[in-house]
Amino acid sequence: MKVYCQSCGSGYSYTLDKPKFCGSCGKLYTKTTARTLDRDEEEDEGEGFDTSISSLEFEFNTNRNNKDKLEDIIGSAAEGEAPFIRGKDSSYSKDTIQEDFLKDAGSIKKS
Repeated sequence: MKVYCQSCGSGYSYTLDKPKFCGSCGKLYTKTTARTLDRDEEEDEGEGFDTSISSLEFEFNTNRNNKDKLEDIIGSAAEGEAPFIRGKDSSYSKDTIQEDFLKDAGSIKKS
């Protein structure tokens, strides 16, 4: 369908919803009226709410005993225990590490 602006005369084709305003001049195609509330209706809705707030007061309590340390979460060697040491893998040498790196990195020219 096509609608024409009464203000500037430009036409606008649409398929689903009718446009609310003209794309050229910005005038509304249809006049819309906003719903207004009476003062009595506004007062009726807010009768049960006290709006006499002079300041904002609040209490913020934190539990200081609820602190977790990283060593408690992931675990660490206790006193007297030897730390874990990873053993060396005998299948890896400098040459095999370089070969694996070159395979993973792709075709890199060796200099």
